[in-house]
Amino acid sequence: MDTSFVHLHCHSNFSLLDSTIRIDRMIEKAESMKMRAIALTDHNTLSGAVEFFERANEKNIHPVIGSQLTIDNSNSVILLVKNQEGYRNLCKIITLGKLRGGHLKFSLSDDDIFKHKNGLILLSGGKKGRITNIIIKRKNKEAGDWILRYKRVFGEDFFIELQYHSPEDKLTLYKLYEIARLYSVPVVATNDVHLIDKSENSIRKVLCAISKNTTLEKVEYDGSEEQYFKSVAEMKQIFKRYPDAIKNSVEIAKRCKFCFSSGKNIFPVLNLPDGETPYSLLYKKCFEGLKRKYNPIPEKAMSRLVYELDIINQLGYCDYFLIVKDIVEYCKGNGIPCVGRGSAADSIVSYVLDITKVDPVKYDLYFERFLNPERKEPPDIDLDLCWRRRDDVLNYIYKKYGQNKTAMICTFNTFKIRSAIADVAKTYGIPEKEVRSLTKSLPHQSLNKLDKVLNTIPECKNHPISRKIYREILRISKFIGDFPRHLSVHLGGVVIAPDEITDYTPLEKSGKGLIISQFDMHSIEKIGIIKIDLLGVRMLSAINDCLKYTDMKNVDFIPENDEETFKMLMDGKTVGCFQLESPIMRTLLKKMKVKNINDIIAAISVIRPGPAEGGMKDLYVKRRCGLEKVNYLHPSLEPVLKETYGVILYQEQVLKIANVIAGFTLAEADLLRRAMTKSRNLKTMLIMKSKFVKGAMERGIKRNTAQRIWKMIENFVGYGFNKAHSATYGMISYYSAYLKRHYPSAYMTAVLNNGGGFYTIAEYIEECRRLGINILPPDVNISEREFTFKDNTIISGFFPVYELTSKTIERILENRKKSNFKDIFDFLYRVNPSEREAVNLAKCGALNNLEENEAKALAKIQIFFRNKKKKEPAIYFTRNIDFPSYSIEQKVINELQILRYAISAHPLSLFPEIESDLSITSSSELEKKKGQLVKVAGWLVTMRRAPSKNGGYVKFITIEDKEGLMECIMFPDVYKRYGKILQGYGPYIVKGKVQSRVQGEANIIVDKLYKLEKTVIPELRLDKIPESYGFLSS
Repeated sequence: MDTSFVHLHCHSNFSLLDSTIRIDRMIEKAESMKMRAIALTDHNTLSGAVEFFERANEKNIHPVIGSQLTIDNSNSVILLVKNQEGYRNLCKIITLGKLRGGHLKFSLSDDDIFKHKNGLILLSGGKKGRITNIIIKRKNKEAGDWILRYKRVFGEDFFIELQYHSPEDKLTLYKLYEIARLYSVPVVATNDVHLIDKSENSIRKVLCAISKNTTLEKVEYDGSEEQYFKSVAEMKQIFKRYPDAIKNSVEIAKRCKFCFSSGKNIFPVLNLPDGETPYSLLYKKCFEGLKRKYNPIPEKAMSRLVYELDIINQLGYCDYFLIVKDIVEYCKGNGIPCVGRGSAADSIVSYVLDITKVDPVKYDLYFERFLNPERKEPPDIDLDLCWRRRDDVLNYIYKKYGQNKTAMICTFNTFKIRSAIADVAKTYGIPEKEVRSLTKSLPHQSLNKLDKVLNTIPECKNHPISRKIYREILRISKFIGDFPRHLSVHLGGVVIAPDEITDYTPLEKSGKGLIISQFDMHSIEKIGIIKIDLLGVRMLSAINDCLKYTDMKNVDFIPENDEETFKMLMDGKTVGCFQLESPIMRTLLKKMKVKNINDIIAAISVIRPGPAEGGMKDLYVKRRCGLEKVNYLHPSLEPVLKETYGVILYQEQVLKIANVIAGFTLAEADLLRRAMTKSRNLKTMLIMKSKFVKGAMERGIKRNTAQRIWKMIENFVGYGFNKAHSATYGMISYYSAYLKRHYPSAYMTAVLNNGGGFYTIAEYIEECRRLGINILPPDVNISEREFTFKDNTIISGFFPVYELTSKTIERILENRKKSNFKDIFDFLYRVNPSEREAVNLAKCGALNNLEENEAKALAKIQIFFRNKKKKEPAIYFTRNIDFPSYSIEQKVINELQILRYAISAHPLSLFPEIESDLSITSSSELEKKKGQLVKVAGWLVTMRRAPSKNGGYVKFITIEDKEGLMECIMFPDVYKRYGKILQGYGPYIVKGKVQSRVQGEANIIVDKLYKLEKTVIPELRLDKIPESYGFLSS
């Protein structure tokens, strides 16, 4: 090993909020210093180990895996991994400390380490180690006892760590060295590295303050600027009196030979019926499914199934498919909606096993896009589940496959623009209100875009960034951008191992008590453990809830291509429909005049950022509407691209083009697709291009034409979307649209109860109003916890009522089982709500059936609570008073404050000046005023900001009047002038020109915008306005 010193005690930013070093910077620094080995020893974790191992090997640097462990809540030791057994033991030790300690805590003893010592090297922990601390206290005998104890357990794999960060350490260093000699224990020099260079110490102090939720003035910080990544020469100079400490660092690194296994997939083991192999069982289940799916069975489906099964068996993935099938069967047997998505729908095996809903033969999908025999990556099947029942499925998996073999995957929440600036500003003592004003207009993006954001987004223009303190806050925020801040639970990832999961990854507890891996999704994939994504999808729950009120058992009974459903889609009336409700999608559906499920699939694909940014969306729409001629570079392309009007929309089309033009096998074509979308390695691309052009010429295609086709693929392949995924979502979208069209009350009730859509609950209430559905306020004698419906009326549930606790809701429902509430006092005595809860119920109308009106109910409640909950004073003082009913205006204000949505009238009713202004055009009249200047008014529903093609930003806003939604576009110049006005729901008056290039588009190009203010309206408790930061489209 060509080095004379190795850093064996280094922390990356996976030592959360305690190190300024990204792993890639650590490796770059080691490479620049000609170091041939380095260790990563983050605090009580191996989270960064896989990335560290991979990056080090890329630079031909020997990676040493380890961790600094906290012992008895105060002392530390370093454990370094020598071999595979040592790695397994370190995983078990960390898991033990994390699970025993609980969330964000760590509880470990020396005995725990001693029980799992094999394959590990122990360093004493340096300045935070037990031995150093005892020596400082001059308790040499006690120090000697501990040295002997460690030595008896670890033998020659125990080293005393020497560290020097200040002159005060000089004497301690000498004493440690002498006691090590006395007990014949070797020493090793380390630097407890937390910084790349000294200048980062101030940033580390900020991270420390963030971790302790305090300010820089108050934080207790024991870090040193000397804990930086010192060169070999610097370390040799510091430890020149102890040369063996330098030499031993190299010896230790040589002993550490552990490597993560690569290229080998790790599958769980199934308990199979007697006489069955994984292949034979999978074969039987697939052919049983084939008979159910097809009658008669077409030859194409039969041959396709045999081919796929052969590949799956060759690659050793039979167990994986059987496990996913087992999970799906559990879901079906327990009434849990479940559907496979993503590229898994490219497989007929997935289809006949009921994992996916899309027939790959019917929709012309290719297996190689999902599972390519020429690729190393394992299959990746994602299952969407009912979000309410996801925990039931997880519990089943833990029970079936073993708690000790199963875990959820972690994910890391990282610092983005808002979170970084907010956290850093707090450490400088900036008041929280000022911090909020600084961050609320910033997008949720990476900090590498911060300068552009501050200079180009109008809402950010007047931020006090020129002040010295803010310049420093921004500097530090940029530095820590994308640093991991804390560990969380991955939305859906589950791993199942063939044996102890801790043989592969350490575990810890999440904030919710779930057991999760310390490795995130990327690290899990790198070490080969097969994962399954189980994602809770609210729309599946909404569809399932709605189906209960129909005569259909499940979605398989929903008829295809229902004319009334597609008429609704063509009109863009899709608020509440899965994947079809955003402003840009509703406009697209109207432009496309969708007529079948294939059109929905295309719409879901073309709406993605790639096609829009690349101009393919506009090209597709123009060709579809007959505004531009469809042409093909070669006649052979027509069968491949006809369904998408000569435009590449799907990744599967790339595979087919390479197949029919250049003679690639579909497997080879998929490698081409991946080469173009993943690495774009120049050498690989040149080889691929040469093969493509040569293959095309061998099939009679001219070189020039072949090169143009290659260029077309090269330009557009990065924008293509997986058709199988679009097809799956297209089916769910259609199901949701069908149910909305034919069962509007049941469907919208389900949407309101499951949430998770594009809009706030207020917008879904307005959609109900537009559908002619009556909305009633909560009622203590009728309502349930959630929304309910009867005929054409939806009754508000209790859960939206502000400050009404779950326990109070339970008491209302339990008491009502005995009998309805007779009057307001019967309710107050039996349910025993707090005064605030009772007031809010009265304000939103939930007590109207128990009292004359809201005003009298409030008066009685207030007197009742001010007189020790006695009803007599309340009755007496209100007996002869005529309480006037609330005006519609006051009811709307109360409803918005308590429920977050208006029941009595649209919120615009608070502004009579809008209704009296005859110059205002309603949303229903826009299409008739194409090319004309108009004035419109509306309540802000959602907004989206996107970079323009010529620099700057475009703002898209959706406003709503009583008749519908209107899309307004603010181009950069207008956005600069009026962007700052867009604060809150409004309402807003917009003046501009109606643009309608294609029938149904009808949006407004904004020229002027201003906000109506109404001082008599208090600050309303409303949901945050949905906002996204996407791609430019109009």
